[in-house]
Parts: sequence; structure tokens; C-alpha cells
Amino acid sequence: MIRRVLLGLCVLSLLGACANTRQPPRDAFWQGRMSLTVHQNPVQHVSAPFELEGNATEGELTLFSPLGHASLVLRWSPGLAQWLQNGQTRNFASLSEMTQAATGTDLPLTALFEWLAGRDLAVPGWTIERTGPMGPWSAKRHQPEPAVTLMVSPTP
Repeated sequence: MIRRVLLGLCVLSLLGACANTRQPPRDAFWQGRMSLTVHQNPVQHVSAPFELEGNATEGELTLFSPLGHASLVLRWSPGLAQWLQNGQTRNFASLSEMTQAATGTDLPLTALFEWLAGRDLAVPGWTIERTGPMGPWSAKRHQPEPAVTLMVSPTP
């Protein structure tokens, strides 16, 4: 189940590396720390340093281990979502399908990029709370169940 939550940070998310896969557009880049909690029984929680580049249509998310090694790489583009972990690649038809497999629920990926850019895009069922325009923030989903909390502390 932790593996599902970790993948959900992809949102996150939420896609694996192949040598012949195109590189994501570098139109946006963020790094920092994120944590995802899925409030179900039992509660699932994961936290990791991250790098995210691209946009909701085409991009890449890398999660790092405590020692700084890439532990999970997620890459997506239209019609393709890949998850690379422990030398294995899983392919999905879409980023939505991958986040569904990872967390058991859809995550607002378009909103994630807006939230990281400092714009509080409204998403039904979600609320966002900020400590500053580009500082740490959290997004909480109250509906539908299960409740989800995503906390992000971007590195300037």
C-alpha cells in the first residue's frame, strides 16, 4: 500500500525513464519536499524530496531516497505514463490511470502545477492553504472519500 501512496505523489500526481523516451519540456521546474497522506484504514503516508518538471500534459517527477538517490521516476506525455522503480518499468495508458493505480483515487494534476506556480486554482472537493505566495502549502481533499492531504515545501 505504501508503494501506491508513493506513486500518488505523482502527483500528484504522479512517470519511468526509458533511454528512447523524449525528455519533458523544461517550461517549469520545482524541487523541494512533498508528503501525501491518504486518510483511510490504515492511514497511508509517505514523504520524500522531489524534483518536478514539465506540465500536466508532459513532464517528469523524481522522488529521492533519504540518501539522495532517485528512488522513483515518473514520466508522462499524451497517451503514455511510465513508472520506473527498482529497475522495473510499468506502463499506463494515462497519468490519471497511473495515479488511480498508485493511490486508489484521481489527483488534480492540472491544479498541482497551478498550485506550485502560486495560483490557487479552485478544484471541487479540495481546499488549499498557504503560508506565503511561493512558500509551503497544503491541499486537502474532503470529497470524495478517502480524504487526502498533500503538503509541499518548495525549495526556492
